[in-house]
Amino acid sequence: MKYLLAVLLPPLYFLTRSKWLAFIVTSFLFILSIFLFMTVVLIPVALILWGLSAMVAVFDLRKVLMHEHATIIAEKMAATMRR
Repeated sequence: MKYLLAVLLPPLYFLTRSKWLAFIVTSFLFILSIFLFMTVVLIPVALILWGLSAMVAVFDLRKVLMHEHATIIAEKMAATMRR
């Protein structure tokens, strides 16, 4: 579900994560891409801007998930060492 949010609505993903600077930047890119998409002629540019904002959101989500996974593994290893 988080991946869908990160890909389809990147500003909303950053809003739910309380990352305000990323929210502002991706909102600007996302709104700009929507306006460019409405012009029909600049659809490729709109897709590039949307893709950039989605890519940043997915990379951030991946970083968060890897950090959580590493924390879980480290806690399990520490518990094993204490025995």
